[in-house]
Amino acid sequence: MRPEFTSPESGYGVRIEDPIENAQAELYTPAPVAVDAVGDDEFYFPIDAAVRFTTESIVYPHRHRVYVRRRDGDLVGEFVPGEDPLELPDGRYNVELSSAPVKTYLLVDGRLDVTESEHAIEFDFDADTTVRVGARSFHESPAGTITVTDDVEDVMRAVSLFGSSLKTLSPERSFPTLRGHPPLVERGDEFRAPAGIEPPDSAVEIAVPADYRYVYPAVPLAFYLGATLTPSDAPELRLPERTYDLTADGTYEATVNRLLRQFVLFDCVVRTEGYYPVDLAERDAFDAATDLDPAALYDLDLTARLDRYLDVSRDAVADILPEWHLTTDIAPSPEQVELLPFLANDLSLVRTTGTAATGDAPEPADTQFRTPSGELLVDPDPVDTPEHVWAAPGYPLGANKASVAACRRRLDRTPPEKSFIEIHIVCNDEQMTAESAVDELYGLREMIQFDVNVHYELSQTELADLLERDFDFLHYIGHVNEDGLQCADGFLDAHTLDDVRVKSFLLNACHSYDQGQALIENGSYAGVVTLDDVADSMATRVGKSLARLLNAGFTIRSSLGIVQNEMFTGDQYIVLGDGGTTIVQSQTGMPASVDVAKTSSSEVIAEFTPHPSPEVSVGGILSIIDVTDLNYLSLGTIGPMNLQRDELAAVFREALYPIHLGGQLVWSDEVDAKNLP
Repeated sequence: MRPEFTSPESGYGVRIEDPIENAQAELYTPAPVAVDAVGDDEFYFPIDAAVRFTTESIVYPHRHRVYVRRRDGDLVGEFVPGEDPLELPDGRYNVELSSAPVKTYLLVDGRLDVTESEHAIEFDFDADTTVRVGARSFHESPAGTITVTDDVEDVMRAVSLFGSSLKTLSPERSFPTLRGHPPLVERGDEFRAPAGIEPPDSAVEIAVPADYRYVYPAVPLAFYLGATLTPSDAPELRLPERTYDLTADGTYEATVNRLLRQFVLFDCVVRTEGYYPVDLAERDAFDAATDLDPAALYDLDLTARLDRYLDVSRDAVADILPEWHLTTDIAPSPEQVELLPFLANDLSLVRTTGTAATGDAPEPADTQFRTPSGELLVDPDPVDTPEHVWAAPGYPLGANKASVAACRRRLDRTPPEKSFIEIHIVCNDEQMTAESAVDELYGLREMIQFDVNVHYELSQTELADLLERDFDFLHYIGHVNEDGLQCADGFLDAHTLDDVRVKSFLLNACHSYDQGQALIENGSYAGVVTLDDVADSMATRVGKSLARLLNAGFTIRSSLGIVQNEMFTGDQYIVLGDGGTTIVQSQTGMPASVDVAKTSSSEVIAEFTPHPSPEVSVGGILSIIDVTDLNYLSLGTIGPMNLQRDELAAVFREALYPIHLGGQLVWSDEVDAKNLP
């Protein structure tokens, strides 16, 4: 699972490939270099693999921020594109490339100058210098699996061990790369935890009734705090110097979810006094709403810091809490226990279904409607987050139907034998051949190799053989009925397949839910399906838009959300399985969409909405080069901003963005920012 170092397809230098995450980064040199593998002992931050070579300069073909530290971790300089060059005398430097698709560091002994060109960052060493390049994959593997019985106190013991994956209890654990993935959970006949999975010494306790209705909503908060879950008659957060009522906001779930958002936000602000002293946009609102001193808080231990956080009134907190990314509705039953590590890893807000904690169970959307497999259609309560997961019986309107098996497959995947993204488009309906032109939309990315194949009128045997091949994405265009997927010689029932190996899919056909669920159950990670009849014209538009969004690095769940909001498809399409799946990484680490409105011939109003990805999730930071020196948290909406049109044009040159413009979804490579209507 280590990153690999090869030669770039053109020019000289090194290409860094993460075969697990399908991610690549390239560093160019002025002449060929001889690359040797080296150890990781001199890198300040953890890496998975490293090489060394000698060169007088390196070009990184992206304009991202660069942090330069001494070997002991002290920050000595930050290069911000659009600002002055960074010039450092002879020294021993640890250089971090922010927002790289593969986490990348340089070790340099000697002089270091950092400058920029139109589309790149340049590192000049003044003379031939031996440089070490270290890389770390964003892929996280759980340390083991905890076995629990259906006794809820066993589940509480397991959740108390989730914090074992935290790499620190300092405010820096608000960075997603410093949290790690919690251990997995499985059901069995007795409690067992692997040796070496030990809880952190956090001194934080979350006391709740021994009831799934109370345990499940506390899971992400317990993980983030490294807390111990203990049985109690009343829900409380217990610190050495304070006990806090976990119904303070009126209901238990509302309080727990608010505390998760508050603690993460406050840690993100406080960590700017540590290893990453960046100008964070959220800092101004924090300073205005509270009388807390981040510099003083940074040096406190966890419980003392939380104690000060709780001094801030709920009203003051409400004014500055960021919009959260994800809500999960989960049935309060032992059948859902294996999903808990994934809820924790996502730092999802959690609600339990059909309980006193949230009100009555969702009403059936149509008591006469059931999928072919017999599941009832349900209409969940609305959520305040852009993404929504459903982990309960029934088919949810407007939400992602979760699957434990699909989530685990993404963790278990191994490096493929191929080094390219393989996509197959199957058009088994001659009336929808226009949609098969999506092959032109897949693969429009530099430095990522695609193999896009288009098939027409496949037979049952040919389609079955294709579905049992290991590749990245299937885009199916055709018809589906109770007999299966339309083929040239009849229908293929996906339930009859023993080993589905295509990772993700779009079944762009009417009533494709049941066949999609069969693909998930038999091996796929995630897919987009339909519940109802879909007009051919709408299906074509949806298919083409999803193709571009997936190609830009959006997750399957985010991609469908953007399409549904723009095209008013209602609940005709839904996501099955692990909706956080991507087929490629974003050019910026975290993809974003842009809303643009005209104000004058020279200015526009723009809002940027980041969307979580496996590489950059809750607690990550991003910047909008050429527009502002500020950094922003990867939550909620950035803006609105009044921008000059040439500033917006510069943003669009850096990466591919979907743009909401006048009720239409367009793309940054299709429009001229200086001449937007």
